Amino acid sequence: MRNLIILVLLAGILETQAQKYNLAAIPPELFKGANAIILKDQTEITVEKANKVQSRKFRVIAILNRQGEAAFDTWYASYDAFKKIRKIEAAAYNLQGGLLLKSKNSDVRDVAVNPLDNSVTDIRVKMLSIDRKLLTLPYILEFTVEEESRETFFYEDWIPVNALHTAIVESTCQIKSPVGIDYRARALHLDRPPVKTEQDGWKTETWQLNNFPALTSDQYLPPQSLPQVHLAPVQFQIDKYSGKVSSWSDIGNFYLQLNSGRDVLPQEMKDKVKAVVGKETDTLRRAQKVYEFMQGHTRYFNISFRLGGWQSLPAAAVAEKGYGDCKALTNYTLALLKEAGVKAYPALVNAGAENQYRESEDFPKNAFNHIIACIPTARDTVWLECTSQTNPFGYLGSFTGNRKALLITEDAARLVNTRSYAPEENTLSTSISINLQKDGSAEVAYNSTYEGLRQEEVSTLARTKDKELQKRWLTDRVGLSDIRWQDFRIEILKNGIGESGSLLGPAMGTFSGERFFFRPYVLTHFLDEVKGDSAAGHTQEFYLNPNAYSFMDTDTVKVTLPEGFVAESLPKDVHLEVPFGFYTSTTTAIEPGQLHYVRKVVVRGGHYPQEVYAQWVDFIKTVNRADRQRTVLRKTQ
Repeated sequence: MRNLIILVLLAGILETQAQKYNLAAIPPELFKGANAIILKDQTEITVEKANKVQSRKFRVIAILNRQGEAAFDTWYASYDAFKKIRKIEAAAYNLQGGLLLKSKNSDVRDVAVNPLDNSVTDIRVKMLSIDRKLLTLPYILEFTVEEESRETFFYEDWIPVNALHTAIVESTCQIKSPVGIDYRARALHLDRPPVKTEQDGWKTETWQLNNFPALTSDQYLPPQSLPQVHLAPVQFQIDKYSGKVSSWSDIGNFYLQLNSGRDVLPQEMKDKVKAVVGKETDTLRRAQKVYEFMQGHTRYFNISFRLGGWQSLPAAAVAEKGYGDCKALTNYTLALLKEAGVKAYPALVNAGAENQYRESEDFPKNAFNHIIACIPTARDTVWLECTSQTNPFGYLGSFTGNRKALLITEDAARLVNTRSYAPEENTLSTSISINLQKDGSAEVAYNSTYEGLRQEEVSTLARTKDKELQKRWLTDRVGLSDIRWQDFRIEILKNGIGESGSLLGPAMGTFSGERFFFRPYVLTHFLDEVKGDSAAGHTQEFYLNPNAYSFMDTDTVKVTLPEGFVAESLPKDVHLEVPFGFYTSTTTAIEPGQLHYVRKVVVRGGHYPQEVYAQWVDFIKTVNRADRQRTVLRKTQ
């Protein structure tokens, strides 16, 4: 209702301002779920020559509420040795078209970017924030950024839909280049072809998106399912290097060119490798010994100056200093493996648990931000994360698993699939013992083992020395109030992470006369209930990311009843099969005075038809409802 009132206000602004932004013509449906509405979004890219690109971004946003204000009150523009920020400015207007504020040069902050404590980089960011105290909602914001890049190896993609609860009236992207300097473009999910022109030795191509409603969630959207355009060069120049990007091998060859001759080890390290592998003849065992040796004397430290994002420290420098970034540590590991007689290769990958970019065979483009090592063998392909001092041999996890990587060999570079994990590998197995007392309290003991991707949930907790942090996690995991921990532990095991605890639960349930009601499944709910509209409504697919939604949980609960009580009513057995998995739970009474509860849930991540989304919502509700079923005990004496 509030947004409809704002619509009426916007429609009544001065004619000049209304004509400038066409606010009165905003379709009412764009206000649904929107905290802000992008009225105009223009991206203009001009490739002036082989090593110079100018870009301008201009955005006009109607800020409707505090949430929209928080999302858009600051503009960021990064720069480095190859990129300059020519202009960054902002202005705000009220709904009558009057100027409320205009930024000054002194409002722009210039800050260094150190995303990690163990990071040194030449990347900096210019930040421009508006002063909310000077503004009254709703209002109009304008942002302008002009940039200049002195390299053409990295082209920025156009992704107009990049914020939740934000509708778009009009967004355009235009790229302009001289005839003779080519680029490549791949458009996805746009309902109209680009407009192309050629005049006076220049060619332009323009894409447009209109009247896109606000997303209220992006949790179940498949990667690259929203409107976007990917851009990539054909010829490029960066620093003193130049080349072409017409195939994946071109990108691989550029990497090899930058890192040629940087895999030479000092003799002392060669001798250590020979001692480490000894007389071991099995290739993978030799590789594992080398990998664990590397983990034991190196640490990750990000160093990125000029071409440092692509060119690694020499292996000899890593051997001497004991640290390096992903490129340096991978290059070093490959050198160690080579000395041990194990053939291995570098592989570029777009890493990150929230990675949304998917490489395509027919569109070679550098969108990589990480590098790992690959050992192809006749039996299997082994992947190594060289920046981790704790990963087991061959474990990638969600950071680089389940995606494409560019495997770089002597002959060519090609896209390959990294390691994927089946639900049966991502397990959480729990055994619980509940010893009920006559007053409704209980002694509870449990043991859990996390394996595969599931161990990432507790990996940080297993390594922390903060016992209070561990205790809070365990308390949240057990769905009982006022518990008193007797003992608890989270520890790293050979094949995963173990979690155990013993506690006193003063109130396992409630009494009603001669009856006692309690839940045999004392752990917290399966998954959060889905609230509001799903972003899946904007796509033809419903997507369960396998890195988050491929798992198997098994629980066994043994309940010992207090003397003088019998089970009068047990939870109903539940068996539910759906396209993406299944759930079962059974409760049986075993004499004398014992109940056994067994629960199993399996979810298989992947792409599913849009109509499956409704089944997913119902599945979560059904499982949580089944987990909350109660047992009724009756007092007999």
